[in-house]
Amino acid sequence: FTGWKMIALLLSACTTGLDDPVVLVGLYNTSTYSGHPAETASYVSPSVFAYTLSVESGEITSFGSRNSAPAGLNVSWITRHPHLAGVMYAVSEVAEFNGSQTGSVATVMFDPDLASPTFTVKGRVATHGTGPVFATVDATGSWLLVANYAGGQLVVLPIGRDGLLSAEAADIQFQGAGTHSVYLDPTLHEFVLSPVLGLDKVDLWRLNATNGKLTPNRSPSLSFPAGFGPRHLAFSPIDPGIVLLAEEGGAATPSRVTLCTFDSASSMLAAV
Repeated sequence: FTGWKMIALLLSACTTGLDDPVVLVGLYNTSTYSGHPAETASYVSPSVFAYTLSVESGEITSFGSRNSAPAGLNVSWITRHPHLAGVMYAVSEVAEFNGSQTGSVATVMFDPDLASPTFTVKGRVATHGTGPVFATVDATGSWLLVANYAGGQLVVLPIGRDGLLSAEAADIQFQGAGTHSVYLDPTLHEFVLSPVLGLDKVDLWRLNATNGKLTPNRSPSLSFPAGFGPRHLAFSPIDPGIVLLAEEGGAATPSRVTLCTFDSASSMLAAV
């Protein structure tokens, strides 16, 4: 990995013929400390790589000669389609794509057939905001939700039956700089929770699975003290609890994990 500044890892649901899971590695190859770079020309070098993980030994090995695909500059997040096997989406955390001030997201299709594996990019579209860092697919498999960190937009992109993304967004909502991630509740699959690092809050929306539109929840956000820095969250698999991860903001606001509750019946999010 010489020369790579950072890597993003994802254990996908893809399996090989030996039932070993496939590990996807996104190449984050340009520093963003001084601002997000511009992809002034289509990035053609490999930026998503596939490996197999041995469930017995824990060893990671290359998937073979076709183990990579050019998904764009600075791949910072990879997510999979919940129903279409081998369909992945990789976001490119840049400030310019195809001459416009936006990041991009690529549709990556991976067939882990041991005899003849294929790993190809089937298209890239704009994320309608700069510096995308997170994406997730709704339970119906019809919508990709993207968090644009630098631009501050939460964007909904339509997904076709073939897994390809539409270039035209179904909805764009401005949350504020530092929009860092986006999650759907695992119970009703319609409530959208999005931590906004720059404004120290978690925004709540409702996703219309028919048209992809977002409407503010009746309790639209949960706010935290200045410098709290919410970045990621995870739903508990056994109760309505949520674990919220916040970054370090100095000695007064160290990195922390906060327990929250979310009641889908009342659509209320609260810190414990």
